[in-house]
Amino acid sequence: MIIPQDGRLRLDRERLKQHRKRLGLSQEALAEYCFDRRLCVSIASIKRAESGKAVLYRTARHLAEIYEVEVEELSAEAEEAAVVAADIEEMESARVLIQLHAVAADPSALASWVQHFGGSLEEGGTALFGLPRAYRSDA
Repeated sequence: MIIPQDGRLRLDRERLKQHRKRLGLSQEALAEYCFDRRLCVSIASIKRAESGKAVLYRTARHLAEIYEVEVEELSAEAEEAAVVAADIEEMESARVLIQLHAVAADPSALASWVQHFGGSLEEGGTALFGLPRAYRSDA
């Protein structure tokens, strides 16, 4: 996780609320609980974190300690990164078929270009890209 220059980071507001409610604490009770354990988490910090605003890394670390999780699990960036990773994985597993129609092209030059870029040339000058193909090692 990369911490910004000012030492603050945004935490996932829903995840914070879930952890706090799991312990059965209000925001005020959580602040008192932290105070009793000599952790620097004020009610203002709790409200700031649960509203989606950036808090000091120290505050995030102390909240993670109370909730018995890693700071990364509370980070808003962790959720965003997971969504991006899922989108990339879905995109990589998806197969896209592109169909192009050549107009007034030299058939031999067209066939050469289509083959060069991994496509197949159909009758009528239609080039298809993205079809599954067996390669030498797969055949």
